[in-house]
Amino acid sequence: MASDDDRADAEVKAFLQNELMKEAKDYLDRGRRLEKVSRAELEAKWVAAFKLFAKQHVGDHVTDMEDAHAELRFRGLDIPEEAVKAELEVMRAEIERDGPASAPPGRPARAAFAPNRIAIISMLHLAARGRRAS
Repeated sequence: MASDDDRADAEVKAFLQNELMKEAKDYLDRGRRLEKVSRAELEAKWVAAFKLFAKQHVGDHVTDMEDAHAELRFRGLDIPEEAVKAELEVMRAEIERDGPASAPPGRPARAAFAPNRIAIISMLHLAARGRRAS
């Protein structure tokens, strides 16, 4: 029988995969505008958008970040996490500060951080990493 932690992990993974598929579909619906940019330019676009996102969780830069993230995934590339280490630490602190009590009913606890999908994806990813590192 699966433990509560195993079930919660499975729910987070399923939610994350669903959100990533939505992000990819939205990017394709917008015409895959970053398909022809170089890897270096794509990574730079994602880093710039993510750094802005870490400060301001809404705006046009969120779509830019989501599109760059989708294109990176289509190419089989990882996000350039090292370039945004400081921002990730700030976001991790916000996750810990806001905690489960801030989640709306029926939503994963870490999903309360911001109303857009990439924020939720980032928060779930960071929360899962932190839990595994403990």
